[in-house]
Amino acid sequence: MLFTRKKLIATVTSIFAATSAYSFEWGGLVSGSGKFYNNSEEFSQAEDPKPTTEITADASLWCKVPFSKDGESYLIAEGTYEFEHDINIGGTEDSDNSQYIDLDLFKIAILKPLSDGDDPNTLSFAIGRFSLSDLSNTVFTQNADGLLVKYNSTFIGLSAYGAYTGLLNGKTVSILSCYDEDTYEEDPDKLYERAEGYAVGSLSVSFNNIFANQTIALEGFGTFRTKGESFNRFYGTVGMNGPLVAKLFYNISTTFGYTNYGGDEDALGFETGLGNLTKANLTYFTSVKDATFGLSGAFASKKFYGFTSNTAVMAQREEQYQGVLVAGPFASIKPVNVLLLSASADFVCDNLRGDEGDSFGFAGVQIGGGIACQAFSDLSFNFSATQFIDKDVSENNKTTLTLKAVLTF
Repeated sequence: MLFTRKKLIATVTSIFAATSAYSFEWGGLVSGSGKFYNNSEEFSQAEDPKPTTEITADASLWCKVPFSKDGESYLIAEGTYEFEHDINIGGTEDSDNSQYIDLDLFKIAILKPLSDGDDPNTLSFAIGRFSLSDLSNTVFTQNADGLLVKYNSTFIGLSAYGAYTGLLNGKTVSILSCYDEDTYEEDPDKLYERAEGYAVGSLSVSFNNIFANQTIALEGFGTFRTKGESFNRFYGTVGMNGPLVAKLFYNISTTFGYTNYGGDEDALGFETGLGNLTKANLTYFTSVKDATFGLSGAFASKKFYGFTSNTAVMAQREEQYQGVLVAGPFASIKPVNVLLLSASADFVCDNLRGDEGDSFGFAGVQIGGGIACQAFSDLSFNFSATQFIDKDVSENNKTTLTLKAVLTF
């Protein structure tokens, strides 16, 4: 044991000695935000939601230690503390406080060039805690503790990923699951509580500029519950993107997912099996004030079930990408260099409006807009507003207003 500790200390010392000639970087940010919901179940019953205001304060610190002169190999880490105060407006419950600390990022990255010239090949490694998104940018969009290996050339990209979620802070990640006391039990008084444990793995390949600057990618993704009843999910995704004409680009992907649950399906609230998620967008980039215009859409079948929680509908029910269809236009523009304006609108259909839940019916519309202002190099402000209007149930309507300020140093 003594020899092992000495060897570990010597290894760490040698790493920092080797990097002492390179620049050590560090920084941080403090932010504050206020979010208002006109319709929330936070302090009230589902049949009688009340307004709620969330006030949040964050502080983060980060550091980066390079391992090479070019800065391509490095160690980077980031930690965060957040305090949230939820104010009850018109309900019967008291206001609520919550807080957490988290290690958001702790990653060692290594990049190895394999060749020079017109077709540079690189091999890269990332190990530790870091964020990753799957090919659909919907199924898995979170951090985890693991290893990512990537090979890249002009024509092809290969990657393999393996990770574990059970060491994350369960207060900062939203994993879609069927929770029970054996796998996860939330304690609001804890600053850090371990998330539910899943082993995660993926393999992907992309063919870059295969024809007319088009890229085709394929990915297989799997998540496996490590404790309690088996709750495993498997995904296969095919994606394609590229330009159609000058300044007009598209991105389309389709994901087939299979969910297998070893317990009582009534606890899940939906049928398991094979489902599909298909997403597409079309974006036109102009040369006037960096303006962009586009159309986007997403369809998720009734049996599709992702892994990371991602809200598809900005309504009171906050539907996930399951049994929904959303489509509509979006736009953004920078009238001046420090100001970005954005807007979007969607028509929403879901399987709750169809015949006994077996078909899709029109549910309502949602609109949103945002203003991002980089007032100074180290100070920014963001304001966003969303509104969902339900066709049938007014209690499902929801207005959300958010104002956030961020100071970096």
